[in-house]
This record gives sequence, structure tokens and C-alpha cells, in this order.
Amino acid sequence: MAVNKRLLTELKALKAEANSLKMTVDCAEDNLYQWYATITGAEGTPYNGLIYKLKVEFPNNYPFAPPKLQFLNGMFHPNVDNEGNICLDILKDKWSPVLNLTKALLSVLAIMAEPNPSSALNMDAATLFTSNIDAYTERVKKEILPLHASGPPKSA
Repeated sequence: MAVNKRLLTELKALKAEANSLKMTVDCAEDNLYQWYATITGAEGTPYNGLIYKLKVEFPNNYPFAPPKLQFLNGMFHPNVDNEGNICLDILKDKWSPVLNLTKALLSVLAIMAEPNPSSALNMDAATLFTSNIDAYTERVKKEILPLHASGPPKSA
């Protein structure tokens, strides 16, 4: 199956690049279409150094449709709802078969560094981000740091 071959190729490539990209990825034990990824919050952001776990679900028609990415541990961010769903154009209408999971994860890191409050899923975070960046940063630290205090998140 072409989808399986593509997924195995991407998994191998991403694992080879994982250290330089500050991310990891593993396939679910019994499901090639479900992966778990970790990304590390970038320096200069309120998420600096924290490890975020994401669930990745690939549709049967991948790469012609985007994967679904969802944060599994706490995230206070304008483009992430309370369930961990992410609003990101390349995970919706801007997806192209030439893109891959590495590019999607890098885009998640980019939006963590530069939120897009005009495309918000979390209106509280968007309002705070646009009206008072210092208060936003403090709220991120207050809500997110305790969730990460015990180290990397556990598998779902």
C-alpha cells in the first residue's frame, strides 16, 4: 500500500533527524496510522524547554489529506483549544501532498513562537495575547509549568 510505504519512509527520516530538530516520534505499537511525537518549546517563548507530547493520526488518504495533530498535555495558546486541537492552515486547507509530518511539526513550533490570534481556537488566550503580552506569558507559566513539573508526559 502506497500510504504505508510513505508513512514508513517519513518515520525513518524523522527519527534520523530527531535530535537536530529537538523532536521525537514513535509509531503506536499496533497502528501505523497513529504516532506520538514530542516537541520542545523554543527559547525566547513562554514554552521554552518544556516537552510537549502530540498525538498524530494519519487519514487513509494521506498524503492527499493532512494528518491530525493534537496536544496531549497542557497548552494555553491562542491557536490550541482546551482539548489540544490545533488551528494551523497547513493542517487544514493549505495542506499539500508534498508536505510531511516534519514540516507540520515545525509549523506547530513556529506557531508556538508566533501565535496567530486572528485565527484563534482559544479566545481567552488570544485576547490576553493581544491586549497584555506580559499577563499572557505569566498565565502560560502558571497553567503550563505545573503540568510539566514531573518531566516529559506519559504516553496516552
